[in-house]
Amino acid sequence: MNLLKPLLLILILNYAKSLYIHQYFDISDYGVELPNYVKPDHYEITLEQQDEESNKEFFHGICVIFARLIFSSRTIYLHAQKPHIELDTIVVHKQNSTYYGIIPDTVAYYRENHMYSFTFEKELTQGHYVLNISFLTFLDNNKENFFEMHYKNIERENEWMLATQFYPIGARQVFPCLDDPVYKATFNISIKHFSYYMALSNMPARNIIRVSQTMTWTYFRETPVMSTYLVAIMLAEFPNTSFKEINFRYHTLESKLNTEFAQSVIKNLTSYFESEWLCFQKLPKVDHVSIPNFLRHGVEYWGLIFYREAAITYNKKLESVGRKVDVARLIAQKIAHQWYTNLISPTWWTHLWLFEGLTTLLATDAINEVYPEIRIWDLFVVQIHQESLRLDSIIEPLASKVNNPSEINSLFSFAYYVKGPTLLRMLQHAVSKELFYIAIKKFLNINNSQLQITIIVSQSLYFANMCLISLSTSFLNRFDVTEMINNWIYPSQHYPVLKITKTNFKSAVISVENYNSWEEKMPLIPVTTMTLQLNSEIHQNSDIIWLKPTNNGSKPYDDLVLDFNFHWIIINIEQAGYYRVNYKADNWRNIANYLYNNYKKIHVLNRVQMIDDAFYFLVRGQLELSVFFELADYMSTFFLFPESLDFKIRMKHILSNLLNNIGYLETFNDDDFTKSLRQEAARWACIFGVSQCLNNASFHLLHNLCNPDGHRILSWWKSWTFCNGLTESEFDNSTWWLLYDAWKKSNDNAIMEFASCSRSSYVIYNYLNLTINTSEDCNSGNECKDVNMLAKKRVNRFLYTIAKHAKERTILEYIKKNYEKIKPK
Repeated sequence: MNLLKPLLLILILNYAKSLYIHQYFDISDYGVELPNYVKPDHYEITLEQQDEESNKEFFHGICVIFARLIFSSRTIYLHAQKPHIELDTIVVHKQNSTYYGIIPDTVAYYRENHMYSFTFEKELTQGHYVLNISFLTFLDNNKENFFEMHYKNIERENEWMLATQFYPIGARQVFPCLDDPVYKATFNISIKHFSYYMALSNMPARNIIRVSQTMTWTYFRETPVMSTYLVAIMLAEFPNTSFKEINFRYHTLESKLNTEFAQSVIKNLTSYFESEWLCFQKLPKVDHVSIPNFLRHGVEYWGLIFYREAAITYNKKLESVGRKVDVARLIAQKIAHQWYTNLISPTWWTHLWLFEGLTTLLATDAINEVYPEIRIWDLFVVQIHQESLRLDSIIEPLASKVNNPSEINSLFSFAYYVKGPTLLRMLQHAVSKELFYIAIKKFLNINNSQLQITIIVSQSLYFANMCLISLSTSFLNRFDVTEMINNWIYPSQHYPVLKITKTNFKSAVISVENYNSWEEKMPLIPVTTMTLQLNSEIHQNSDIIWLKPTNNGSKPYDDLVLDFNFHWIIINIEQAGYYRVNYKADNWRNIANYLYNNYKKIHVLNRVQMIDDAFYFLVRGQLELSVFFELADYMSTFFLFPESLDFKIRMKHILSNLLNNIGYLETFNDDDFTKSLRQEAARWACIFGVSQCLNNASFHLLHNLCNPDGHRILSWWKSWTFCNGLTESEFDNSTWWLLYDAWKKSNDNAIMEFASCSRSSYVIYNYLNLTINTSEDCNSGNECKDVNMLAKKRVNRFLYTIAKHAKERTILEYIKKNYEKIKPK
């Protein structure tokens, strides 16, 4: 009798497929979310690679889903997306029941929503069920969510590698599941694979069994409760560097040699998160994997993080220190995301902005604590906050409705990575950093203890409630956190623009200028002030003044009256608020005059804010050019400017003074910030035509060409030195011919890219004519035989020249007149 049930199950599985009546519908109005009466508790997923090497392109799979039916129904829905996956058989049985297997009468597939429906003859009553599904997964049709590649390993041998990338809705393309983020479950994953590969997944392997000369089964430990998009699988050969429970795995010589900094960042930031955020679960293992040519910069899963190799390598001999910031920021984001999104993965994708925003804040704060010399919060304002302001008119509301699966991928837009964290930083400043992080920890702890949240309609509101719980009574009397968040994330209007007008000697008025263009709810606007009082003392008001909507159609905001006197006023301390500020010309000028000797008394972020806001209003004709010049005389700049002789003269003066102070040459004692500042300043100084800058470039280029071993150029200064050095030697073609000889000796195509920087028409004519001379492209007979490579070099030289000189009339005319002769062949 004990063998009867397994035998019956085998018979049912063998004949179930023939009993199906497959129906296909295109249902445009079917809900994109799964019906909420089936709740998964656990998955058993088995994937089998085929024994033959030629059959790597598909897996046989069995998925066993242990689920709860909340109320009775004849139909069960789940995700499995064609053509990436084909279901073979499905059998359902109820746990603790007298009957063992039920086969659905009808199977329907809804293409638009990637859903299957399984309808049974009799109603399934409330209770616990087991769904046993066999299927095939095809890799050749599934390049989007299976990353497959061939590469050369450290020994320069050809290797094959396979990795999943399920975020956000890729799991349904590999195994049948309930692929909405609200449905969390545990997973047992088993993979049969070729023995010369190592299998990785979210958890450590619990057992590895070799079943033949070529094939091995790897069985992984059960995962924590998590959403389907966090499942990860990888097959490859892995050299390995380990510390504690963290493994750094790489494939190529490039990763082995140039990931030392990345590995130190992984170790330091992991230690920081574990010590500072005790609510983060300690993972049994974490694999950080460097993948050549991976499609994204990085993708994080529970216990497994993939990086594009080129995104985390840093060669201090070849790359500038600014590269370290990019590497640290990416790794911090992925480590924070790995823990954070698993604990509080969104109930639905419309709330994604909250998780991306909070992750960015956590990552930024971690870098600030571990690597304070990077000054990451200053970079945050310049690169994220101000970028969001510039793009705000084309950014959709953060909370958007999803109508079909194709729109889910579009939700992962730039807005989530710039506007979301910017608004949360504004909230953090409004309630204080201490209370803000208390709220986040409560949010994490509650989500960690209640791993499935089904009663919360909007987790944005839930986060706001956590803030409310954490705030003191004094804060609660000032503003409603829930209202503040909702009125910023849902409206589609532009950010506010505030205007400050001094009404008399003793008061001023703050008003909202652009509310006429708004169509929806008006947000609460936090206002902070800094003033220079008449006794020459600076007063910074740490209390927030709120500009609150009036719900009056004709004037949605009341003016805010400041009943005190001042010499000048600055609104929006540290640019925490998401808005711009314009002043009367007298106030702008008073600030500019103060900056001449006292700029350090004004926070650097407010100096950056004012130059950014002033340029914005200048371009729109709302600020006099002379006022902007007065500000620019005393402040560094970060942005492009219009063609203007007066403007260039002023900028040349600013940049010359800066470079006279810090010099053009890097020294051993320079910190990373000074090195980056020097590079940026030298780049713009030469663009503006500072003679000292061009002379320096010409001097170093000439000495390098005459004595390359004795006068080496740092690799991150090569482009600046070669291009600007050739520009300065416009009327002395001897430098260019020295460069040409250097190229002939080295056959380094990068040198010829620099060669197109010359402004001499005579040089450029000769340079273009080289594109048709095949004998100039190689130094040996073997090189000359590679026709494709020679053609590529000639095309590159031709395109370099077009890109740099097409705006110059004489050169453009020469190209047009001699096109048939000089075009690459």
